[in-house]
Amino acid sequence: MIATLQSRTSHFNLNQLFFSLVAAAFLFFPGKTLADEVKAVIDRTRMTPEESAQLSIIVPGGEASVDVSVIKDFKVISQGTSSSIQIINGRVTREARYNYALLPLKEGALVIPAVEVRLDGKTYKTNSIQILVTRSQKEDHGRRPLFAEAALSDENLYVGQQFIYTLRFYTAVRIANAGLQQPDFNGFTSKEIQRKEPFRQIVDGQEYTVTELAYILTPLKSGRIEINPAVLTCDVVKQRPGSRRGFPFDSFFDDPFFSGGAELESRIVKTLPMEINVRSLPPDDGTEKFSGLLGRIDLQVQLDQNKLKMGDSATMTIIISGQGNIMDAQLPEMNIPDGFKLYPDSPQDEVAPGPNGYSGKKTFRVALVAVAPGNYEIAPIRLHYFDPADGKYHTLASSAFGLEVLPDEKQADLKIVGQAQTDQIPKIKKKKVEFSEQDILPLKDGLEAVENQKELSLSWFVMLLLIPGFSAWGALALIRFVGKEKSPSEIMAKRASIALKNARQKGLAEAEGLALLHKALMAAVFARAGLQQEAATYQEVENLLRQTALPGETITQILGLLADIDSARYGGSLGKRTGYELLLDKTKGLIRKILP
Repeated sequence: MIATLQSRTSHFNLNQLFFSLVAAAFLFFPGKTLADEVKAVIDRTRMTPEESAQLSIIVPGGEASVDVSVIKDFKVISQGTSSSIQIINGRVTREARYNYALLPLKEGALVIPAVEVRLDGKTYKTNSIQILVTRSQKEDHGRRPLFAEAALSDENLYVGQQFIYTLRFYTAVRIANAGLQQPDFNGFTSKEIQRKEPFRQIVDGQEYTVTELAYILTPLKSGRIEINPAVLTCDVVKQRPGSRRGFPFDSFFDDPFFSGGAELESRIVKTLPMEINVRSLPPDDGTEKFSGLLGRIDLQVQLDQNKLKMGDSATMTIIISGQGNIMDAQLPEMNIPDGFKLYPDSPQDEVAPGPNGYSGKKTFRVALVAVAPGNYEIAPIRLHYFDPADGKYHTLASSAFGLEVLPDEKQADLKIVGQAQTDQIPKIKKKKVEFSEQDILPLKDGLEAVENQKELSLSWFVMLLLIPGFSAWGALALIRFVGKEKSPSEIMAKRASIALKNARQKGLAEAEGLALLHKALMAAVFARAGLQQEAATYQEVENLLRQTALPGETITQILGLLADIDSARYGGSLGKRTGYELLLDKTKGLIRKILP
């Protein structure tokens, strides 16, 4: 009886252990059936080209690798990852969401194809989604707090012809944490022109602060080429609820720096995609060699003198100027007579980007060294280029240059002394060599010069052999010590110090100063976090600061100051120099707290 009872008890314990293990497995480890629930969801299936859609890839379980490169009809912008944990009836489930903003690149029925998700060594695919993108009626810009536009200086171009791509961002509200994703400009070379100061503009009765960016683009191939949208992500600073409108100090106390933070609403604005038609250059008649230059071109050729002696040199200066790809100009072909040798100097390039493209001049100087006397004529210098304005080839030519080379008088007076003249050369009487002075050091002419010297001991001999090796080792150690790689914190702290120093310079443009303040504050944050990077979102900065030992009050001040600086940069909230000085003082004070 006792034996039977023990057997039942043992059986009960085994069953209890088995069910406990199963429960634990469901509690802590999601089953494989959860991985099968990988799916994609979208917040809208109908939209306009000006709108964006939010795509979420839902992955039950642990972290996964999501490949969104298969999405071709949309510009994809990562918006981070969120996760959640649920406990239902004792069962724990974890879900990760990979969030993306989708911006349509064209109209029509567009498809988000199945996205591959790699989880626990296995690959799964989400469901595909169809979105209808239809053109909307022209909206009233005056009703929108911010929007973006793009413009082209020309839409019908030739390969190699420059044109201007202009971006304008209109803001009627304060914004923070602005980030720009410019178009990739595939099929073009691109160069950003120096940015203008933000300016005010009235659009449909609404006043906006306009930030303008411009790029010089040059198409590299013919055909129809599309320029993708430019995307601006930012946070709109919303009015604090319960603020006392009309009170004289509202604007001061509602400042995020003093209010302990601000209500921010994430927004995305983008330009429309633009398409240009690029034509190949028309065929040339082939009578002149094409220089490869396109634009409005001018040619100047000068010769500093037209009469010189043999062995002397004259300098020919060739200046190619105008508007276009002047920087690509090469020294034109020169038909120089055999009586000269050419020595070209390095060209001098004075070409700069401007609101109408590249313009300036390129100067070539060539030294013409006369090697034979006579009268010579230098043929005209010719330059064959293409003008996109009229779609034709043109040839520029200088005048011809005459050069007279005179014989060298000194060389003319030289006479070669032949064997017949040797008798007329007076003989030089040899003199006996005599010692006039003693040597500086006395000569040893006695037996002491051959005496044996003291022997060098083995220890000293070995030491003398090792001295060069130890010296080389010490020098190498010193070099390694001096050139020791700095830590990310040291590098970013140095960048913060340099940016803050540059921001204190007198006569600095306000926009440039605000950019330096932002750079200094961000570099200090990265130094505190031990990271070496250039940029981060508002939320990422907050997460980094929460991981440090900084007080919560200081973190709030840093986030508020970043919002102030970005708002002034892109929203134009600073109207006086004293406002910039205030931000400068705040930045200096907070950097001292971040980097003690």
